[in-house]
Amino acid sequence: MESSRMTGSSSYDAKVEHLLTIADHHDHDNFQSERYLVALVLLTNHQLMNVQQFQTVWNHHRTLLECFCRRLLLLLPNTSTKSNVTNARFVALLLERLLGCLEGKDSINNENLEESSTRLLHLLLDFVRQSQKTQSFLPLITQIVEVLNGYCTRFPSHNKPSLLLLETNIDLIWECYTKGMAAEQLLVSSVEEKQETAETTAKSDQTLMEETLTAILDRTDSTSNTTAQWQERLHQSVQELVRNHVLVVMTQESPQSIASLWRWFRQCLMSSNPLLDLKQKGKDPSHQRSWHETLLLFVNSLATHPELVAMLQESSSKAALVKLLLANITMPTAGASDTTNNHRMLAWTALASLVAAKGGCDWLLMDTDATTKDTKNDTKALGNAAHLCALIRLTSGEWRILLGYALEQQSSTNDSVVIQACAQILASLLAYMSQLAQDLEEGNTSRHQQLLPAALLHLRDSLEDALQATCLFLGQASGKKEVDDDIPVMIQLLGLLLSEFDAFEGLKHVDTAEILKALDVVVQNSLQAQEQQHYVMASLLGIMETACDDSYRVLLLKKHNLLGENMAWFLCHYWSTNSSASSVPVACRLTEIWHVLLTEHQSELRLVVNTEAIEKAIVAWIKKGAHQEPAAIINDVIGCFVTLRGDNPPSNEDALILQQAMEYCAAHS
Repeated sequence: MESSRMTGSSSYDAKVEHLLTIADHHDHDNFQSERYLVALVLLTNHQLMNVQQFQTVWNHHRTLLECFCRRLLLLLPNTSTKSNVTNARFVALLLERLLGCLEGKDSINNENLEESSTRLLHLLLDFVRQSQKTQSFLPLITQIVEVLNGYCTRFPSHNKPSLLLLETNIDLIWECYTKGMAAEQLLVSSVEEKQETAETTAKSDQTLMEETLTAILDRTDSTSNTTAQWQERLHQSVQELVRNHVLVVMTQESPQSIASLWRWFRQCLMSSNPLLDLKQKGKDPSHQRSWHETLLLFVNSLATHPELVAMLQESSSKAALVKLLLANITMPTAGASDTTNNHRMLAWTALASLVAAKGGCDWLLMDTDATTKDTKNDTKALGNAAHLCALIRLTSGEWRILLGYALEQQSSTNDSVVIQACAQILASLLAYMSQLAQDLEEGNTSRHQQLLPAALLHLRDSLEDALQATCLFLGQASGKKEVDDDIPVMIQLLGLLLSEFDAFEGLKHVDTAEILKALDVVVQNSLQAQEQQHYVMASLLGIMETACDDSYRVLLLKKHNLLGENMAWFLCHYWSTNSSASSVPVACRLTEIWHVLLTEHQSELRLVVNTEAIEKAIVAWIKKGAHQEPAAIINDVIGCFVTLRGDNPPSNEDALILQQAMEYCAAHS
């Protein structure tokens, strides 16, 4: 059986060679076109000719075959649009076969096939560009995009011909895609369309050739005979092209070399086309959502790209992007599919990436008219911060919901990613609010005047809600190993939030006890979050400073284990780890004020805490850092040690270490 199959295949190989040789050596052959056509028909059939035979025949006659393909793509005035499209579809079928034969180690053969495929693909795209985009173009553009996908896969973006094809034709593909997806008339196969009857007249050679090609195409397209089927194929192919190839080019190449791709991305983002409108009736919602997902993938991958950062300087582009983010962030979660959850995750991570890339949240300040014409009264009260307030309120709400899921062990992988994104967004807002306060202290009101009082209160309420959710989570998370991975994120955000809020007063929705309980958990879990220790110490320092002159507050700190042995262990652990110099000033101040509270409120506290272990850890730090750290920091640490010792002189060994350190500081101050 195998030998007979090989023999049959070889005979077709010989027949094709014979046909092409005759056509090549007989310029006046009346059947030259027919011979070329038959040869191409045989070449497209992989069951009749294997890869090696195809390569051999094509490389022997590729110049003539390419010329014949060029003739097939000529837009002749006396031929119908359908006839021209049929010819083009056949060339696309041949090109698909040609790309499929690019294999093996014969570099010369592969190079010839690559050159031929590049030329034919350019010819096909030029044919589409010069033609009227009628209903019959839907199958053709689908085939071309599928071939282009195969071409870009075989020759990645670093291949110049592949890059050139994407750069010069992305607008054309998008135009054809939008028109093809808007088509409504059903397509039926040409075999069904042309019923043979007894009265059928003799057909011209052109008609016979068209029917031959149509029959071949109908055989290969047996699964796609309706507009809906072709549209689905087109949609999947364009999505593959954009995600797997266009996105790769835009992330790897320089901005100057891909200006056309950025123009396409902006057009796609700004488009009012129904394809991007989730509320548009009569359209497949899965197609609309997949384009939202594609755009979000682009934003996540290109958030730091200079072109995207510059694009967000335009109010229209910024408004379109915010609209995209809001549409996907607010997707309902009840009974949501994995696809919906993935969209929401992408939207949150995209927002977090943009906030990081833009260095804050102030880029979200914009005129409300930029995204909506129906401005409500409450939106007007927020002014240009309406969208910022909306996104932050959504962020704090999402934060609360996901922390609840985590405690109930209902979290998914996507939820953990969104928790990280929300923390990043809230931290960015806190930095923005801190900068506003700093500007006011320095007498610079320009930035502060951008926000109306109602907007500032709105943002503060959202942050307070996030603070309460964080404290409740930490208060209930103790001992639950399943949430250990989330605790470092909580610790960092809690530290930032407490830099904005006074734990003892001024909070409408958060109880002081909730905050102190959360800090107790943080101190107990400090080993899990060593990178976040700076935030922990800053939080503790702020709270202890506000409690210095208030015995009631000091007793609250004692009640929540923030003054006794737990705190001593925390400080000892910090000094023993030889942490970075940047956190040392805060650690010195925290150690000193903790000791002051214990000393000055001893009568109320009735706590006896041994500081010897902390003192030894500090001396060890000084000994190791005496010739590595700046003199100012070493002086701070020496002062901290002296505060702890009080009137008690150090041991001789410790005194020698301190003396050497002070001499070093004197020499380098």
